[in-house]
Amino acid sequence: MPEPRPVEEANEPNEPLRRDFSLLEETAKGAASFLGLVARFATSAEDIVQGLRLEKHEREAEIDFADYICQDLLQDDTITQQLFTDVLTGYLNEVPNDLYIVGFHETSYGRGQALRDQDPIARNISSYDFQINAWKSKLYHDKKANIDRVIADLETRLQTLIQQERRNTVEEVGSLFSADAFSLLLIEGMHVNGDLRGSLAVLKKKMYFAAAFEYKEDPELLYRLSFNACVKAKGWQTLEDKPLYEALEAEDVSVEVFEKWTGRKINYNPKPEAKQKTVADVIHAQGADPPRKASIALVHEFLPSQSTYAQGVHALRASYNGKEAEIPQHMLYRTSAGVRLIRPQTLEEAMLARINDFDTLQDSNGKQRTMEERLRLWDKLIDTCAGVAYENGNNEHFKLSSICEPLITIPQDFRNAFLDVNYAAFDGIQLARTAYYYKRLSEQEFDLCEAWQLLLPDQTARTRLKQIVYHQAKNQQEQLLIADNDKKALGFYLVNNSDRDQLRSVFVSSRNNYSDAYGVNLNGSSSVLRATPPSSKKF
Repeated sequence: MPEPRPVEEANEPNEPLRRDFSLLEETAKGAASFLGLVARFATSAEDIVQGLRLEKHEREAEIDFADYICQDLLQDDTITQQLFTDVLTGYLNEVPNDLYIVGFHETSYGRGQALRDQDPIARNISSYDFQINAWKSKLYHDKKANIDRVIADLETRLQTLIQQERRNTVEEVGSLFSADAFSLLLIEGMHVNGDLRGSLAVLKKKMYFAAAFEYKEDPELLYRLSFNACVKAKGWQTLEDKPLYEALEAEDVSVEVFEKWTGRKINYNPKPEAKQKTVADVIHAQGADPPRKASIALVHEFLPSQSTYAQGVHALRASYNGKEAEIPQHMLYRTSAGVRLIRPQTLEEAMLARINDFDTLQDSNGKQRTMEERLRLWDKLIDTCAGVAYENGNNEHFKLSSICEPLITIPQDFRNAFLDVNYAAFDGIQLARTAYYYKRLSEQEFDLCEAWQLLLPDQTARTRLKQIVYHQAKNQQEQLLIADNDKKALGFYLVNNSDRDQLRSVFVSSRNNYSDAYGVNLNGSSSVLRATPPSSKKF
């Protein structure tokens, strides 16, 4: 087996809040996204409630809600003061908000019944110091402030994890902070699935109840009302099924998140996905002569090499910053957390890029391309987002995934040889380790290798790849391959004797290494292809 790639060693309490919105919301589009709007709306609504209660107002004076709303929010023509009024009225009708907090039912002012007749917003306006003090002692007390600080700290830390594309697990989150009197078990069930603020609102509500407060806010209700208000602001309440699905898709809002917070069902699924069971299923789905869609009409260039696979993935992502028009649509991947990320090439896309570039005989000026120019993508290995999983002690099987989410979401600072994975739960197709691995293959053996069939299901591409590789192997004049006497190439190499469940990437090597594929190390230097439309400037 050829040598593997080089490896390198691896806010004050009891005060009205004015929020800092410098941190982007959890979706890829940040605060400009719909979910970012919901988060800002909910935070502004919370600020309004606290401002009404904890600041002194002339009771008859009109409250200027704009004083409590983050400045840029009302610049959106769809956001109106009436939307905030509706949310506040709905919220304050459900939470502790009137006589028992401020003590009017115990006083001799004779205003109890009059206050009961007022709307909930008016009942929450504090006009006297004793009302403000009552709110502070009964609702905005130190224990509540402590929970709020814990949640705010957790949000900041989770935001950092999300920016690093780390996957959210109970163990990972549980190590982030310690909450004195409150059980970390309450974190269980929280998901960073595109509505981090909503998940944190649910957690905060659970912590309030666990602390057995006499009077409790309901942050989950406030987020739900804010979500529905923003739905109304967008005009989505009038949409059904397909138009609604398309509106959500355009805003990177998952159907699950929408249904969770609105209670509405969307009866539309444009891409029902049947789980791939066998290699034969994959090949059959492609048809006899499928379109070679992935790499046509794209210009491919290698990014500068990075010290690890993970750094190469993040360098690819960073190379498109500010150049959204250059991102090929097929390279945008939506994670299970609802985040859309740029991903590396699949193995199929990488081979199509090589084949199409090799078959391009003239440059953009009509000049004949030299053989060296046609072979430029064959001279370096290519990293892909294909993943291969190995099971502890299993030398008979392995699993392949052509688009592997853990590799796409790998943290930038990851430097180990492999990712830990639960082999049994890994979403890939299991293959047997037959005689077509651990060696270079003849044309006939290449046709029978299931790993190549699975990762390069385009029959037309496989046929053309054979023509190029094996023909060139026999024709030393063109020197695509420096072939051995048996004229074999395109091997598929695996790791043997795994001592733990693990996940690695698949890369395809250079022509000098016979274009073999390997399922080996993640901590070797990267070699990532970047694709752009022909009209785009080279980076």
